[in-house]
Amino acid sequence: YDGYSYRGIDPAGDSLDLRTAWTKIRLTGGRNNVLCITGYGDEVLLFFIDRNSSVQCRIPALTGADPSSTRITCVSESSNGFFWIGTEGGAVFALNPEDCSFKSHPKISTAPIRALCEDREGHVWVGTGRGLFSIEASDIATAHPQPTILPRQLAEGDIATLACGKDGRLWVCVNDGPFAWMDPVTYFVTFCKPIPAVESHLHIRSACVDSAGNIWIAATGSGLL
Repeated sequence: YDGYSYRGIDPAGDSLDLRTAWTKIRLTGGRNNVLCITGYGDEVLLFFIDRNSSVQCRIPALTGADPSSTRITCVSESSNGFFWIGTEGGAVFALNPEDCSFKSHPKISTAPIRALCEDREGHVWVGTGRGLFSIEASDIATAHPQPTILPRQLAEGDIATLACGKDGRLWVCVNDGPFAWMDPVTYFVTFCKPIPAVESHLHIRSACVDSAGNIWIAATGSGLL
């Protein structure tokens, strides 16, 4: 939508119709005039806004892994323009939109990747169904689990979503309600009041930090906070 009208995207000129062929469509990016479009599968569509063109690529299959391991669960754009992609099988991929090449760390966790977020120090934080990890953005070959540094709720918890503020804080939301902010340099963690649940079942969907430093959280069973 350009402010005046809506227009469709013809992905790579083929017959793929995003309205019927893909489910759980996500839109990520725009920082460098590149939009990353993903669904619940292993296909990625990159749309170059300034060129009005698109290219399609696929998450590389992992040797000996179940096909479901490359189903995309989350995507985040880093400051260098790469798209970081988490999968159901616990793998993380970095996609370079310039040449559509992938760098991978095939096994961050045995649990699904729930969230990805780059902090001000250049670390990419990975929230999984079994704890929080970090990756040096310049070297995706090394994942650093933090079990001896982080409190148990974060080191072993079901991380629902992550958000980074302009002040450098990394906000971490755990699926059953606890959430905290962390200083990525010192790893000092401050826990906030648990998210209240109007209903018995709480499921955190997403979080975002606004320009004033407030964190907004959307949760099933609690609404928008």
